[in-house]
Amino acid sequence: MAWAAGDSGARILNLAQLEEISGGDEAFASELLGEFDRLLCDEVPKLLPALEDRRLDEVRSIAHALKGAGATIGAEACSKAAKDLEAACRNRDLRAAYESVSELEGQASRFLAWLESPARAA
Repeated sequence: MAWAAGDSGARILNLAQLEEISGGDEAFASELLGEFDRLLCDEVPKLLPALEDRRLDEVRSIAHALKGAGATIGAEACSKAAKDLEAACRNRDLRAAYESVSELEGQASRFLAWLESPARAA
């Protein structure tokens, strides 16, 4: 399985999954990555304030969207963190939800840094 790796060597993106979902069309793959980029940038910052206000249904809904979008394009670490957050909210486990938000923020940052890295374009 081909993986895109970040600076630390962490697996960022399952390239085979992205290629499969895009049908090998590089322009479409770039469009999908751009859509996920926008989703992360728009939605991840909403998580902590919503969690602090105990709006767990809102957090769960955002996590669900991120989980699905990440899984679709092969951003498996982001997707897993979102899945864990969704489960924590469903179980009304605030401690786990805070931990999962932190993990998702970290995974999103790694994905976005990789997406913007000059090495990716090479």
